[in-house]
Amino acid sequence: MIWLALSILCSCTIYLIFKKASQQLSNMFPMVVFNYAVCCLLGGILAWHTQQFQMVNSKMLTATSLLGILFISSFYLVALTTKFHGISLTSMVTRISLVLPFVAFLIIDNESPTNLQIAGVALSVLAILISTASRKKSIEIHQKWLPVIVFLAYGLVDILLKLARDTSSHAAEHILSWLIFTTAGIIGVAVLLVRKASIQKEHLFWGLVLGLVNYGSIYFFLQALKHINLKAAVIFPLNGTAILVLSSLLSVIIFNEKINRQKLLGICLACVAIFLLYFRANG
Repeated sequence: MIWLALSILCSCTIYLIFKKASQQLSNMFPMVVFNYAVCCLLGGILAWHTQQFQMVNSKMLTATSLLGILFISSFYLVALTTKFHGISLTSMVTRISLVLPFVAFLIIDNESPTNLQIAGVALSVLAILISTASRKKSIEIHQKWLPVIVFLAYGLVDILLKLARDTSSHAAEHILSWLIFTTAGIIGVAVLLVRKASIQKEHLFWGLVLGLVNYGSIYFFLQALKHINLKAAVIFPLNGTAILVLSSLLSVIIFNEKINRQKLLGICLACVAIFLLYFRANG
């Protein structure tokens, strides 16, 4: 279980980094870009070590180019959502976004959901509605919609990532990640150059830390799927709920975030929904 624990810890740390960095940086986009530079370096080392570069093909390049754009966009949106709405709400919408690929692949695979899974979808929507209803009145209107946008963006990323993995070899996981991170990094650098953004040493520091933690969350979770003697239908909801609960607790302890009754109810509903979505009537 050490792999899963490390993945959960890294995932929670991502939100903490965004929160802390937002207190020091007015523009967090350069930090996100440097984060992908670090991820690209780590992914390249693992891909080279496992000799996966020869697995690259045109379909993989097309898919990872689109995913790279979505990765850096959605990750930056998460940074902004954490800044304006706090860690608990941000972690909730990113975790509960799994409802979108769940519904999408039910349609694609022409499968019928169980009654409990339908309840899970309903609770997911309810959790979003309840949690976002308690949004701060002091922020601007376009910032108020950030949680919903992140929910949709993360759901779309999960759908396309699942399709990309299904069309590539299971052994190509490192090169797939490397291509996505590389594309995200190149796009980020291009945006920085066009905008002539100023780079501070804090951007480099937080980008390095974020990159290590970000890649660690993915690497450790893949290791957990390989080595833990549990079904994926158990690991995924366990991972999601643990990240949601732990990140919310840490936000209260470290940053003294306030979790009102609406947010607390939304978090509880989201945890229940995650388990219901993975529940199989036949075990």
